[in-house]
Amino acid sequence: MENVVTALSSGLSASVLWGEVATIMPFVIISVLFGLGFYLVKRVLNKIKRAKGGI
Repeated sequence: MENVVTALSSGLSASVLWGEVATIMPFVIISVLFGLGFYLVKRVLNKIKRAKGGI
């Protein structure tokens, strides 16, 4: 049982978890920027479609 606890505590350290987050962050950033760009383009197109100003 002691070996299991030792393996879990070494495998779940803060540096390991932040290392995994660091590998995922480029994908998260690209996804957020793509979503924001898609939202803004959709909003502008809807205003143009309704012939409203103030883009």
